[in-house]
Amino acid sequence: MTRYLFLLGYPLKHSYSSRIYNSVFRKNRIDVEYIPLEIKEPELSITVKRLLQDKYCIGFNITIPYKQAVREFIDETKVAREMGAINVVSSYKGVGDNTDWLGFLDSLNETGIKEVHTATIVGAGGGARAVLYALLRSGTRRIFIINRTIKRAKNLSLQASKLFPEAEVLTKTFQESGRVIYESELIINTTPIGQFPNTEELPPIDTENITKEKIVYDLIYNPYPTQLLRTASSKGAKAIGGFEMLLWQAYHNIGFWGLDSYLAEEIIKEGRKIVENDNGW
Repeated sequence: MTRYLFLLGYPLKHSYSSRIYNSVFRKNRIDVEYIPLEIKEPELSITVKRLLQDKYCIGFNITIPYKQAVREFIDETKVAREMGAINVVSSYKGVGDNTDWLGFLDSLNETGIKEVHTATIVGAGGGARAVLYALLRSGTRRIFIINRTIKRAKNLSLQASKLFPEAEVLTKTFQESGRVIYESELIINTTPIGQFPNTEELPPIDTENITKEKIVYDLIYNPYPTQLLRTASSKGAKAIGGFEMLLWQAYHNIGFWGLDSYLAEEIIKEGRKIVENDNGW
């Protein structure tokens, strides 16, 4: 009997997840299907309830814009509670967790980045929470958060400071972005600005101080490279796309769902193959 995994979010046209998971399941003759479900916010509660009760549903992923909202409808692990965001749910366990932060750290390690002293995070949503948590857990002690809604950024900063009182987490406006980028080694865009289909958009940050000494990371993986990464590359900066984070969080999802561990390695290999073929690398 076929079992199912789902992706809940809106919109989902940009997503690679179903292609990657389903390709791995087919090649390994695993009777599981991964299905994207575009839902509006009023549908979130009933959809989560139904999936948790469905005996054929192994679990599901949560993506933009519901990583925080979904917490109201499900139990969560200590990590998800500390982060304030859920990206993966096990129906069998009846609990949500967050593997985004692990995916982000793994992607940095893959590119040889082992230590970051000062960073700037653009955005204050679920992705920003994962990046902030990952950086603080790995030892970064000075982080700026830039967001359109300052109150939301300050709430995130306050929560982080309670968990990591030894760190300095500061909120800044977009008008101050030039200065904080100057002070930062790593700049991470966690907003959907520049995502397919609006591929020519650029986060409203001052890019003047992006230089060859900087690392610019965009969590967006479709398109690759984004307009932000093209700008960074043109200035000599190291540019990293979000596809590796997507793959590594998927790697950790496999274990959380209780699927065979060898499938996690297959996710990495198959995902890289798909994106290479799409981009003609």
